[in-house]
Amino acid sequence: MNEISLPHNINKCANNRPVPSEAVGEGVDGQVNSVSLDCPNPACLEEKKKLRQAAPSCDFLNLREWALSALSCHIVTKENASIAGWAVGLCALFLSAQFTSNKNADHDSSELDTGSPVFSVSSLLEDILEPQFARVDFDFAGFERMSTLELFEVLDLFYWVAASSKSPDDPRAFELAAGTMGVLTVIQPKFGRIPKGVCLHRVWNAAKSSPRGLVEIVTLEAVLSNMSISDHHLNKHHSCTIQVCLENDEHTTNIPQLHMLCADAGSCPQMEFDVDRLNKLEKLDAGATAWDLSGKDPAVGAEIYVALSHVWSDGTGVGPKRTGSVNRCLVQFWKDIIGSTKDPCSAIWWDTVSLPTEREKRNKALSQMRANYNRAEWTLVHNRELADFTWQDDGSPCVALALSAWFSRGWTALELLASKSVRVLFKDSAGNRLLKDLDSEILARVGDGSTHPAHRAVSAVIRRLRPRALETLPNVYASFEQLMSCMRSRYTCWARDRIIILGLLAGEMRGEANWFDPSWPMPTFTMKLLDKVKQVGHRGLMHNQTPMSEEGPWSWCPPSIFHLEDNFDQRDHQHDFSQAQRTPPLHLLNGELWGPWEVRRLWATDQTTLVPYAAHDYQFFRVQSALQSARGHFLLSTFDSKRSYERYVLVRWLDESSELSQQFSPDSYPKLAPLPKMLWKFRFVGTVVGSVNTAIDSFTLLAAVVLC
Repeated sequence: MNEISLPHNINKCANNRPVPSEAVGEGVDGQVNSVSLDCPNPACLEEKKKLRQAAPSCDFLNLREWALSALSCHIVTKENASIAGWAVGLCALFLSAQFTSNKNADHDSSELDTGSPVFSVSSLLEDILEPQFARVDFDFAGFERMSTLELFEVLDLFYWVAASSKSPDDPRAFELAAGTMGVLTVIQPKFGRIPKGVCLHRVWNAAKSSPRGLVEIVTLEAVLSNMSISDHHLNKHHSCTIQVCLENDEHTTNIPQLHMLCADAGSCPQMEFDVDRLNKLEKLDAGATAWDLSGKDPAVGAEIYVALSHVWSDGTGVGPKRTGSVNRCLVQFWKDIIGSTKDPCSAIWWDTVSLPTEREKRNKALSQMRANYNRAEWTLVHNRELADFTWQDDGSPCVALALSAWFSRGWTALELLASKSVRVLFKDSAGNRLLKDLDSEILARVGDGSTHPAHRAVSAVIRRLRPRALETLPNVYASFEQLMSCMRSRYTCWARDRIIILGLLAGEMRGEANWFDPSWPMPTFTMKLLDKVKQVGHRGLMHNQTPMSEEGPWSWCPPSIFHLEDNFDQRDHQHDFSQAQRTPPLHLLNGELWGPWEVRRLWATDQTTLVPYAAHDYQFFRVQSALQSARGHFLLSTFDSKRSYERYVLVRWLDESSELSQQFSPDSYPKLAPLPKMLWKFRFVGTVVGSVNTAIDSFTLLAAVVLC
């Protein structure tokens, strides 16, 4: 075990009551500490006991105990001016200093040399913490001797302290710059410890989507290693890899329908839903296709109903049988659940029987999917992975939800965003059915210090798909980027459904129903969606696809919007959509992109260090040809690119110039240098990967670049 010399005068609680000398004693594992690590205040001790279950592991045990003591006193007394409050602030400022130092460092951030002048922890802290922490005697020299993993544990601990306090002293404390250490160095050992059968692909996606990014794999591994996981999950994912979940390739529409509650599946009677009546409905308004189950036969058009959100891979879809014919025991299962709550209901909207079969009517019904869930009294989430999961009050059910088949599917994203109230089916310790409210009982409470970091992380991911999530974002572009991020890792039985779902989500975002035609070709859908947003992130253009046209408007755009690159690069290690992108997004006008870029001429020598990034041979040869000719070609780069190995957009100069249009004014980019009177026009060629010699020619900021 390692130790660091700690502040030896944190010997008072926030109410400034001295700690009796007899309180100084043995610490964790019987190790005697030379400092007081416990406050005698019973409330502080009780809070510390709760916090201990959630605190990240740290090889420096006495540092962990000190952090727990400081945070527990701070939470109980809620006084920032106390010694404990200062200690919490120290964690925040340490992170801020580490983040600022490495962000400004002019070196390859994939490696961290804690002993270099660039990252002098002790000098940074001594400069920043004085005079605020003059009363705290801290020996910072120990940090200089840490390994990369040890330093990560300290940063993770300090991040947790700052994030768990109700009012951290410095908001930058939430920006853990784990990227300076090389994420792979931190997370790779953790994958080997994840229990066999847990879907590694879903773990990766959950971490990648979280606010802190891939470093959250560390906290997820800690929970999964001590979590009782449903056999329905474990039995299906033994062969999954980080890149692929094999269940995503399953054709779920042909899975036989599930039997519930019946002793003999072979003799289970069928219940018939007259789906022909759905095809004859004049209007398909919200709830029009919900079924009342209170009578002998189902009756369509229930006013008050519960919406069902499920996955067909469980056998709760149509299956190979005729549409409208459903196992009676399965219908009874739904009736029992929705009828046994504090607000019982006898009607259900269930896509298995609530969608018309006639194509035109079905397309209209699909455009009403959001409204069907929004109008429901509440939404029932059913997935056998979750229904077989034993409820615990430790955050593990939320982790199970984030890693479930239900959360990986495309349609459930829309259903989750549209539903006013969501209840998820689990089981209790006796094996009985147990419904839990998503918002009040499953997701982590904001500001609760006793919440495990993994619980907090996956809650943030799930909350992005709750009704109020988009209201908190600053603009349409940020909202759309969040929706795109949510949809990138989701799967549907039919590939085309993903863009239909995105269209419905975009309609939800803009408050516009029925704005698109589900039969549009994919390129048309892509153009119409982007026209809604009117902005595109710079990194979106660094894709590997052949554009939808060779020249003119949209000649930079792939046929599918999902092939635009994610604008929140994982090397940034964050997915904070509430913050403006460091590089202002490009403006989209009539299929042309306007905005600032870092621009550099392409030289013949660059072909030795740059290679095409292309998914198809045609696009590869197209880019390769441009690299070899070089003349008249340029490289475009983002402003925040400081790495030696990077992607660049390869473009051809059109040798044209014109006056700036009224649509592209200096007000578009107030933080940049004044716009020139002339603009530069380029044609998109493709993307290249590698390094460039800036000694030959450096990048220059051009604020008026047009891709056309």
